Amino acid sequence: DPISLARLQALSIAWFTPQQPRKGTRPRDAFFKGPVPIVAMRSSADDPNATHLFCKGGDNAASHGHVDLGSFELIADGVKWVHDLGMDSYSVPGYFGKPEERASIHRISTRSHNTLTFGNANQSLKGTANVIAFSSAPTFSLAVMDLSKAYAAPKMKSALRGFLFDRKRVLMQDELDLDEPAVHIRWGVVTMADARLNGNEAVLSSEGKTLTLKVLSPADATFTAVSMKPPTAEENPNEGAKMIAVEIPKLPRGNHRIAVMLSPGDSAALPAPTMKPLAEWARIYPVKDAAKR
Repeated sequence: DPISLARLQALSIAWFTPQQPRKGTRPRDAFFKGPVPIVAMRSSADDPNATHLFCKGGDNAASHGHVDLGSFELIADGVKWVHDLGMDSYSVPGYFGKPEERASIHRISTRSHNTLTFGNANQSLKGTANVIAFSSAPTFSLAVMDLSKAYAAPKMKSALRGFLFDRKRVLMQDELDLDEPAVHIRWGVVTMADARLNGNEAVLSSEGKTLTLKVLSPADATFTAVSMKPPTAEENPNEGAKMIAVEIPKLPRGNHRIAVMLSPGDSAALPAPTMKPLAEWARIYPVKDAAKR
């Protein structure tokens, strides 16, 4: 009985036996399976200035979950660049209401997370996303998430989100096969950093460090800044937060790619990698036991 055993924890003070830390190299990357699959990648296990990337799949119907399939966070050079705003107060009206009421709260909605939105709408409240590819190698790591069941609209044959980490930079690659046209498509990241926007490039700065975002596809896409101020006064005002977004007014039926490079510091000067279809990533590095949802 865990409750009964908890009463005995104080005895560990008297009988505690120190142990030497386990030897061995800690893995730089990990894939945590389960109802909410999470992939963690990093350039080093012990460098305080290492780059860390965390991305998630899961189930939007999960208890206490947010409507945020495909979202991610990024830390580099000791600075957290891409943020998850976290939970809001339980006292916000609708927090314990019907699922659609709860999802209207800004911090729970898709609109406040680092993922794709269509028509400024939430993902499907019953949406799911699996990790279908994962690899950890000395010079790179990658993951692919299947977001095909994440959205109620637009209708799509497939939606894949890929993360390729070359131990310096992160290539984010979204591939959509739309069954019908889509409007107001937004790719975005939430940040607390200062931002200088210049067409298809955005330079974030904080604590004397920089992170450069560059749109690789579509060729004519540019960055904009979107307020993270919520629609009601009862909600957290999200002071200092903004979303750096790529907003595409319309996409026709068919295949499309949205790709953005995130480069800490001087790595922004490196040439862009050659992009390959995410289906090829999944074919070469499949997650064989990916859950069928």
